[in-house]
Amino acid sequence: MRENNEYLVYWLNSEGYNQKDEGIGIIKEFENLNCTEKLKIAKFYNIARYLYLFFSYGGRRSFIDFVEGNDGKIEFCALIVPYSKMAKRYPFVGNSEYSIIACLTDKKYRGRGIYSNQLEMIKKSGISKNGYVIWASRDNIYSNNGIIKAGGNKIQEVVIERKLLGLIVRCKAISTGD
Repeated sequence: MRENNEYLVYWLNSEGYNQKDEGIGIIKEFENLNCTEKLKIAKFYNIARYLYLFFSYGGRRSFIDFVEGNDGKIEFCALIVPYSKMAKRYPFVGNSEYSIIACLTDKKYRGRGIYSNQLEMIKKSGISKNGYVIWASRDNIYSNNGIIKAGGNKIQEVVIERKLLGLIVRCKAISTGD
C-alpha cells in the first residue's frame, strides 16, 4: 500500500548559543542520555518507533530535545539530526545542515506553545552554525503555524511517497519558495 503526502519544508536560521534563553526543555546528544531518560523517551514515542529513530538517526552528532513535566513524564520530544543521516531519504537537506525531525507533543499539552518554544530553543542551541530544515504535512495546520511562529520560512513543497511501515520510497519537490 502506497500513500503520497505533501509536506511544506521550512528553514529556521541558527541564532547561535544564548544561555539566557534556553526554553523549558533539555537538549542532549543521543550518546549522553542516561537509562532513565531513554526509557521515558521510548515510552513516550512507543518502543517500536523509538528503536527505529534510535537506530536510524541516533548516535554521534545527533541530539534529542525533550521536555519533562513535573510528574516526570515526557511532554515533548524532537530529534536534531545531521545531514549525514538524512541525505539518503531527504534530498532537500543541504550537506552542512541539521534537520529537526520526529517532533511530538503529548496530546494533553498541545496548544500551550511548547512546540514553537522548543524550536526557538533549538535555534539558539548552537548545534548548527547554518540553520535547520524542518518539515510538516501540509494538512497539519498547528505544526505549520508553530514552525512559522518560531521564525520558519517556507523554502519548498515536496511529496514524500511512503510504503508499508512508513518507510520512504521517494521524495520529490513540487515547488520552491512561497
